[in-house]
Amino acid sequence: MNKVFKEFMRISITRLLLIFLLAISFNCTAQSTGDFRSLATGLWSAPGTWQRYSSGGAWQNSGVGENNPGQVPGVGVANGNVTIQNGHTTTLDITNATAILSLTIGNGASGIFQFETATSRTLTITNNLTLLNGAQMNVQNAGTQNGLIVVGGNVSNSGTINLFQSATRYADITINGSTLSGNGTYTSLRNITINGAVVNSSTSVINSFGNLTCNNTFTCSAGTFNFRAGAIQNINGSINPIFNIVSISQNSTNLTLGGTQTGITVNGTFTMSNNSIFTFGTIARTVTIAGNLVTPQTITMQGVGLAHQLRLGGAANATPATAFNTTAGSGSTVEYYAAGPQTVFTSLNYINLKLSGSGTKTFGGATTVSNNLDITGSAITVTVTNALVTLNLNNSGTGTTIWGGNSNTTTITGNLLITNSTTFTIGNTAGQVKTISVSGNVQIDAGSTFNNGAIAATNLLTVFGNLLVDGVFNLVNSFPNNVCNTTFSGATSNTVTGSGATCNFNQITLTKGAIANVLEVQRVITMSSPTAGGSFLNLTSGTFKLSSASTITPYFGSATICAGIGKLWINNSSANISCVGTAVNANPGAPTITGTLQVTAGTFAYGSGNDVMLLNSATSNLTIDGGILNMYGGVAFSSTSQFNMTAGSFNIDAQAFDNLAVGSPVLSFASTSAVNAVTFTNGTLTIIDPHSATGGTALFLPAVGGYAYNFAGSTIQFGDGISNSNGANPDGFSVNAGSLYALGNITLNNGTSSGTNRYVRLITTDCIIN
Repeated sequence: MNKVFKEFMRISITRLLLIFLLAISFNCTAQSTGDFRSLATGLWSAPGTWQRYSSGGAWQNSGVGENNPGQVPGVGVANGNVTIQNGHTTTLDITNATAILSLTIGNGASGIFQFETATSRTLTITNNLTLLNGAQMNVQNAGTQNGLIVVGGNVSNSGTINLFQSATRYADITINGSTLSGNGTYTSLRNITINGAVVNSSTSVINSFGNLTCNNTFTCSAGTFNFRAGAIQNINGSINPIFNIVSISQNSTNLTLGGTQTGITVNGTFTMSNNSIFTFGTIARTVTIAGNLVTPQTITMQGVGLAHQLRLGGAANATPATAFNTTAGSGSTVEYYAAGPQTVFTSLNYINLKLSGSGTKTFGGATTVSNNLDITGSAITVTVTNALVTLNLNNSGTGTTIWGGNSNTTTITGNLLITNSTTFTIGNTAGQVKTISVSGNVQIDAGSTFNNGAIAATNLLTVFGNLLVDGVFNLVNSFPNNVCNTTFSGATSNTVTGSGATCNFNQITLTKGAIANVLEVQRVITMSSPTAGGSFLNLTSGTFKLSSASTITPYFGSATICAGIGKLWINNSSANISCVGTAVNANPGAPTITGTLQVTAGTFAYGSGNDVMLLNSATSNLTIDGGILNMYGGVAFSSTSQFNMTAGSFNIDAQAFDNLAVGSPVLSFASTSAVNAVTFTNGTLTIIDPHSATGGTALFLPAVGGYAYNFAGSTIQFGDGISNSNGANPDGFSVNAGSLYALGNITLNNGTSSGTNRYVRLITTDCIIN
């Protein structure tokens, strides 16, 4: 029994000795000679507040051993590590001339470090500042003092830091280390200076009432930086900080970017509230917000010549509730760059707006861009419901840009440019008409496409400048439902040019104010043909000059070729304009020329035989100075209309697919103009066939004097030398020419015709032929 007891005692003593040695070893590792720990609550400068760790490995009170006569941290050579223990409150009442190595507040339950209330103090720490659970670092809410803490190493906060009470009660902090960690509470901080390359991994909300100065990198991988001074707060320094989440929460807080840094990055949300302001400052800066812009109040991107950039990556970007301030001509840009759907906040003050990334970009309300709207992303759908106004729209991304949304009007006061082998498609919602008005030029580069969407709507495009098509321009997705009509407007002369393979219109309208304003089509175009009565080429005002080898049939049935101040001008030898069914269908329609039809080169054709071309207005003018005009039916001049012919061929056939109606002259000159009723000095007018009905007149001239008829040098030919159509007995080519106006040359050209009654018969007694 005694032997067992002795063995038990030996083992127990051995274990106790081992525990003692481990304790000594741990204590030697954690503490160094010259370290301090609080002994009691008290002033920093009071020796009785501290114990000092001796070279012999023992904590010594003031006046004991190596702590004699009583040292305090930061005075003389006292530069060790300092710990404020649980339950103790230490009040800093000195500015330490010697930097302490580190400061640890608390042992995991409590412990308080605070600044005194009378005099401004600075605490300099060579290495780390650590607050353990339950610990506090405070500025007292009494007196007036402006403190400073300089941390040479890292800051770890698992307690509570409150360094701002008022404009006269605060302490600033400078961090020269590399980390800011711990998930404690930052009740309030004032000025924060980052001199080290700091990574903030704290998930806490850092409430800032002062300035943040970044003279080195400051990267927040977690947590929220909340600016809440209620006055101007600056982000200063030379290096751009990176935040996780930013909040401006206090009423009247104006967060302003200062120093020489060129912007900030926010990887999460950016939230504003309570009439707060965010200001870009006095040099050009880029602000990138990867998350949502939440309840913004006032955003100010002002400054002459300052090309600020606001880059938004969130899906839901709210409209600034108070103001979005910019400077005209500054070059500032707001970019929506997410690879997914985004809301474009509503403003009338965008300078430049860029849509990059991909997905749907939705305009929340009426928007104005005073300079460029640039679409640079891949496969972007732009959803526009309200009015959109921009100077230039540049589509230069990859893939297809779809201009979609509900019915609305987009006004481009400059140019529409489609470049970089991209596609711009109008419309994506059935029944929702998109209206695009371009005050400048429309340009489609080689490899690029401008087209209409496969949706049941008739969209509208208005162009005031030139149309340059080096790529594909196709406004007919499928006729007749999925189309876009085009209006060329503006009191200027413009062109349609380019070398692209496709330039396809549905309907074209001219509203250019006066005949002198010309739209010259210098390249080949195609366009839809109507399937019911009407015109797809509507010349309300201005001149449509076709100077390319284009063949179009824009008329169905009876149509007005041009209004009183409108003009159709055919100016290419291979150009051809006609109505649907010309000479091959019954009654394809009668043209009315209220303005001017000019054929210089190429062909204009209309009718089937039983149709009459009417020039029945004081503004009606038919000019033929080359080319061919084929009218299958009759031609009637009335009112004070004008006929001018100096070259070319004018062919009138009263017997084509069908025959001219009884009582309608084949060609009736009945203009009462005393200035210029007829000026026919060269070229050939051919009446191909006589009237098929008895009593039908082939040529009529008025029997009243005083009108301006000049046929000197003209040639009127009866028969084309080929046709075999019979004339009516006893009329043939009956001429009622009166005796007042001399004709030029008259030719009867039946050739080898076998038709009957193909002779010229004078109805009146006299006919003057010069």
